[in-house]
Amino acid sequence: MDIYLTELRGEPEKPDGYELRFPTLPQEVSISTTATFQSYNIINLGNTVLPDGTDLKSITWDGTLYGTGREECLGTAMREWQDPEDVSKRIQGWEESHQKLRLNITETWINYDVYVKSFKPQLTGGFGDISYSLELTEARLPQILVSNPKASTTIPPQVVANDTKFICDTTMDVSITQGGKYTAMVYCTAGRPNVVAGTGGVVDITLKSRKNDNWYFQCTAKGTVGKMTGVYINGSKQPIFHCSIAAKSINFRGSAAVTSSKKTYTVAGSDTIWYIAVKMYQDGNQWAKIYNANKTLIEAVARAHGKSASERGRYLFPGTKLIIP
Repeated sequence: MDIYLTELRGEPEKPDGYELRFPTLPQEVSISTTATFQSYNIINLGNTVLPDGTDLKSITWDGTLYGTGREECLGTAMREWQDPEDVSKRIQGWEESHQKLRLNITETWINYDVYVKSFKPQLTGGFGDISYSLELTEARLPQILVSNPKASTTIPPQVVANDTKFICDTTMDVSITQGGKYTAMVYCTAGRPNVVAGTGGVVDITLKSRKNDNWYFQCTAKGTVGKMTGVYINGSKQPIFHCSIAAKSINFRGSAAVTSSKKTYTVAGSDTIWYIAVKMYQDGNQWAKIYNANKTLIEAVARAHGKSASERGRYLFPGTKLIIP
C-alpha cells in the first residue's frame, strides 16, 4: 500500500506533474463526508467504500517523516527514505499555491482530486524527524450561473449609469503604434459599460463584442506619435489606464500593434496560478509574483463570481487577463 500526491497539469487535466510518494505511512486516515465522519486504520483499509449518496469533504492524517538518523530503518512503516525538509517544502508549496493534486492510496478506493487545506510540520526528536498534520479537501469545479445565456452576445445600445461597478483587465498604461489596435475587457453585470477617452483625437474606442458579462472594447490609435489620453469607465474620476501613440518599428515578421514592458496571460478553464507560473517562468514557486502583480484584479473577479476572496489565487476564472511581471 502506498500514498501518492501528484500535480495535475494540462487541458484536460492529467496527473502529469511532480509525484510525491509518501515515504512513511500514517497509522490512521480520517475521512469526513457529508453523511458522517469515519476513521480507518491505513494498514487495514482494504475494500472499505463510502456509502452511496455521500460526498467527500476532507481527508486528514498525522504522520512522521524520518530524519537522517533513520535512513536505514526501512520496513512496513517507511517504504523509502526521503529528506523530510524537502517533502515538507513541497507540500507547503502546494498549500500556498493552491495546486490541484490527485490523491491515490493504492489498494483502496481513495482516488480524488484535492487541494492541501492545511499542513502543519514540526521538528521532533533527536533524529531530525518531522511530525506533521495534513488535511486535504476535495477539489470541485466552481459553478458559475449565467442568466439569460441566449442573449449573452447581444450588444444593447444604452450604457449603464455613472458609478456602476465594473472590473477592467487593463490597469497599466498601454502604448499603441500608429494605426494599431488594443482590446480591453470590461466585466460589468449591470449592462453595457461606458468607456471613453478623456482627450479626443488620440484613440477611437468602440465596442467590438460581448460574451456574457465580458465586454470587449477596441482602442484604435488615431493621434500623432507622443500623444496620450486617459481611458475612463462608467464616469470614473480617474483614468483606469492611459493609451499613448508610439512610432511604428520595422520588424521583418510584422510590426507589433501594442508594445508593453509587461507580458499578459489570459486564464483558461483549468489553469491554476501554480501552472501559470510554470508555463511563464518554468518555476511554479513564482506564483506569488503573479498573484501580487494582479491581486486587485484577481480578488475583484473572485468577488464578482460569488467568492468572498480568491484565497491567494486559488480561484481563477476563465477570461481574466493577468499581467506577467
